[in-house]
Amino acid sequence: MIRRVFAVASVLLSSWAATGLSSQATRLPARDVAIAARPQVSFTVGVEDGRDWEVFASVGDVAFDSRDNLYVLDRGNARVVAFDSTGRFLRTIGKRGNGPGEFAMPQRMTVAGDEVVVSDPARRSFSVFGVDGSFIRSVPFAHGSSMIGERLVGHPRGGVVSLFSRSPGLNSPRAQVLWQPLGGAPAAPLFTAPPSSSGRAFSPSTRYAVLPGAALAVASTEAYSVRILAPNGASTRVLERAVAPRRVTARDREQERKRREGFSRPGGLTIVGPGASAFSASVRAQAARQFQNVEFAAVIPVIQALQTDAAGNLWIQRAGPAVDRPGPIDIVTPQGRYVGTLAGVRLPGAFSARGRAAYVETDEFGVARVVVLRLPHRWR
Repeated sequence: MIRRVFAVASVLLSSWAATGLSSQATRLPARDVAIAARPQVSFTVGVEDGRDWEVFASVGDVAFDSRDNLYVLDRGNARVVAFDSTGRFLRTIGKRGNGPGEFAMPQRMTVAGDEVVVSDPARRSFSVFGVDGSFIRSVPFAHGSSMIGERLVGHPRGGVVSLFSRSPGLNSPRAQVLWQPLGGAPAAPLFTAPPSSSGRAFSPSTRYAVLPGAALAVASTEAYSVRILAPNGASTRVLERAVAPRRVTARDREQERKRREGFSRPGGLTIVGPGASAFSASVRAQAARQFQNVEFAAVIPVIQALQTDAAGNLWIQRAGPAVDRPGPIDIVTPQGRYVGTLAGVRLPGAFSARGRAAYVETDEFGVARVVVLRLPHRWR
């Protein structure tokens, strides 16, 4: 099965090469080189009981602006909470409602230049705010599509990047990584994602990140392969590493079933918006049966997540020893130089321009908080 997965990855890479775009393959070292040093805590926000702005119902995303101010998407309370670079509360942005600058179902958030951008799939649009909290405009999703990406990424030239589809699910070949400017220019496709069996747990998927120079990094998760695409779409480099996919274990299957079944419990899956309520008991029961009978892929995809820091370094998180444990993170420069590997740490939710990172945490009582760490120089 592992050989078959590598064969599928080879076919995928061959199809990319067949587009006629030139690229240079870079093979990273086979052995991990551990990166030492520990980050230092700068500040923490989010408490169990306190003032309104201190208590997060659930944290969807975090982001920094150019001044290292922190923005937290408090999804459950339908708002963005802003803090300065020391953790001092600045303001809340947006609220639940139907008017301009209000949210029906805020899902993802990022900072793009001097704008705070929040996706609202219930309205199939983005709400755009200034970093001072002022509402600027609402922008519909491109071409009436659905945003299906797990991340909303700011583009260096303005606007945002995410994975969109014009039909439900990821099985459609029309799923694309789109750059959507927010000032009226049409959306531009950056990469067409290969079809994926989204009905199976642990199916391969597309991971993407935007470099400071506007190049796009896309990962083929079946094997360790990251392709760098120039702003004009030309493929410039492929980063590869000899890392075999891990077979799915019985423990993996059980952990994934439990995670999915959590959505079917009361409060686990809700519709957010005016007059909305939790799904009915019958709907939750039907979801529980579907989650219990979920099909599984034979192996865990090698690449689990992909991000870039402010310097443009790629942070490539590999599969861990179990689905509930983080895998090692390889740090690679955009030129293809392997910096080293971090073990036993999670991928940050966001990086700042001044060498800090924000991590979203939830304690055993379900209290959400955000911890901002200053990263050691060897991690950058």
